[in-house]
Amino acid sequence: MHMMSRTSIVMCAGAVCLILLSLPDTAHAYLDPGSGSLVVQALVAAAAALSVAVKIYWHKLIALFRILKRPGKATQGEKKNGHDASGV
Repeated sequence: MHMMSRTSIVMCAGAVCLILLSLPDTAHAYLDPGSGSLVVQALVAAAAALSVAVKIYWHKLIALFRILKRPGKATQGEKKNGHDASGV
């Protein structure tokens, strides 16, 4: 992973501060009912995408939690194949 130097972090923070200071104090905007509908639609879509992702990767997630929970013990799949955790 690339680490940023202290000077580049300070320059980025300064640029962000300048951009934020150049924005107006108040925003005169109108949010119609369609905006709320868009937010609800985005939340429903995110929930649907998350549920599909969990369904697709369910077995991998369960295997990961089994490995984290019981390190060193063989899983049922390894026992069926005749292998134990030691690889013998």
